[in-house]
Amino acid sequence: MRRGGRVIVSGPVGNLSQPAVRNRLRTLLGAYWGFNLSQGNTVETLSTDQEIRMGQEELAGIIQGGAVIPTSDDSTIAGVWNQDDNPPAVVTTEQSTFFGWRWGVDKVASAEVDSAWLRAAIDRYGLNFQESNTATEESPSYCMSSQTPNNAASRIVVNHGRVVPTSSNQVLRRVPANSESRETLTPLQLSAMGQELENLIGRFESALLAANAANSGLDLQTGAAIQQFLVNNEKENANLDKINTATAIITQAKAGLQNFLQAVAKQDDYRARQHWLQTRRLLWENYPTDRPLAQPEIRAIWLDRGTIVSTKSKRDLAKIFDKLAKAGFNTVFFETVNASYPIYPSRVAPEQNPLVKGWDPLEAAVELAHERGMELHAWVWIFAAANQRHNTVLEQPVDYRGPILERHPDWGIVDKQGRLFH
Repeated sequence: MRRGGRVIVSGPVGNLSQPAVRNRLRTLLGAYWGFNLSQGNTVETLSTDQEIRMGQEELAGIIQGGAVIPTSDDSTIAGVWNQDDNPPAVVTTEQSTFFGWRWGVDKVASAEVDSAWLRAAIDRYGLNFQESNTATEESPSYCMSSQTPNNAASRIVVNHGRVVPTSSNQVLRRVPANSESRETLTPLQLSAMGQELENLIGRFESALLAANAANSGLDLQTGAAIQQFLVNNEKENANLDKINTATAIITQAKAGLQNFLQAVAKQDDYRARQHWLQTRRLLWENYPTDRPLAQPEIRAIWLDRGTIVSTKSKRDLAKIFDKLAKAGFNTVFFETVNASYPIYPSRVAPEQNPLVKGWDPLEAAVELAHERGMELHAWVWIFAAANQRHNTVLEQPVDYRGPILERHPDWGIVDKQGRLFH
């Protein structure tokens, strides 16, 4: 596809693959299989300025399929399932067509419907079928390049409504991959390109750190640990070349990032693109994969506010942690803020949760977890500033907005009906 190839895919492509493979497929195809539909239905094509030349009646037919989710701002919803919410049935990009059903399976769709959609997809790429009912000694030509439209066919159009970009990765997909391109880059693209290089350098360094942390045994900052790894392993002649290479790659990549930033400052998009492509290629081609790392297993549980406030002291809380440790949990997510009340005495928040005043459950939980070799992570309700059920527990008015919104009512967000609670 990088060399201009086109692809037609169908069904849950790559759903059983590793996460990295699935993510790569989503990028290449511009969509992914979301979920199965409970019953068969017809596909309704959508109108747009890009045409598929195929009779509407030929594309009609009951199909048992699923929803295909667009992933790129270049993805186009070509057809939707004719049911409530109209989930996407066909998604296209300039190089791909993604059918939301298993093409070629008799129990999924009829051969006539499958054939019609295949012809429609191929026709998008400027090819049409040359059919013959008579046998010949020569190999048949199934399709040929089409320079002119087929005037005899009616035209079905496909929706090219854009999907709003949700990440810098989608912005980067619009950056021409050709280093000789003279296309002007937008400020948003330049910002995303610089951020990507910084992230890649950080990931490269982190990979070195993570893969070799077991050799250290010291609690060092990332930069210091990497430096220690590079210095200590210089004593090992067998790894000397790898160490020198890793050091050179990081140094060269950081220099490439600076060259990119300087080109951006000079408004030289051509040089900026070249430095960006060269640096990211350098990092990806030399990414450290020769040091396997056994990731630790996490066995976690969430301790909610109700459980925490039911304990009245560190001794009561210790009984819960004893049970968790005995059950094999090694991580606890401790609900720390609920309805704007911190579970601990805070110098920032207006008020500690009244149900735990007189002691600090968070401090006790940290000590209890560490005594048992467990991790403890603070779990926070970020935007749930008020809670009517919590108001009832505290014997507050049902419409009480919580200690923060009572002091800053303009911070609250209401719906279209002006309601604060839902």
